Amino acid sequence: LPDGALVQPKTSEVQRHEFAVLQTQAKARIQSMFGTPRARPIVVFIQDTKAFWPFTLPSTGGAYFIGPRACLMLGPNGQNVDVISHELMHAELFERVGALRRLIEVPMWFDEGLGMQVDFRSRYNWEEQQSGNSTVFVRQFKSFRQFHQVNEKQRVKNYAAAKIEIAQWLNVVDKKTLYEHFKLVSDGETFDAMLAK
Repeated sequence: LPDGALVQPKTSEVQRHEFAVLQTQAKARIQSMFGTPRARPIVVFIQDTKAFWPFTLPSTGGAYFIGPRACLMLGPNGQNVDVISHELMHAELFERVGALRRLIEVPMWFDEGLGMQVDFRSRYNWEEQQSGNSTVFVRQFKSFRQFHQVNEKQRVKNYAAAKIEIAQWLNVVDKKTLYEHFKLVSDGETFDAMLAK
């Protein structure tokens, strides 16, 4: 596509245009909430997930990190502004914090909760999932495996809890300072120290 996104060869001109519009809308959503995004990930729109066999690709979307680049794979169920915005936020965190600092400092609940700030799908609202304290529940999920390798009902609950947790934090620190907080971590602050500022 003109902005560098990749599509499968048989993608129609109408779909190509729709994908370009969706990316523009997703970037605008991030900009309006947090400021201008800096990340330039490789974005791949996939119509046929079986075309990548033997690799298993998500039907919705996923962010993958290859060296210094983020790669966003957007399956047929993830070709909407919510999922694209969500995945772009993973790329933004990766870009601003750095690969190593993201790996050793940033817990999965924070990364996913951040993505959920620009993902407005109602099934991930905490009130829809459970009442009670999201902090105690969600902060135990530090790794990819802990957060994601659970049944679908639990995974939805994890996303909902992470979403409300980050929203509450951003209400305190001001969402327009998010990128400044990322810089603290890239400059060597621990994640816990950054969260406390």
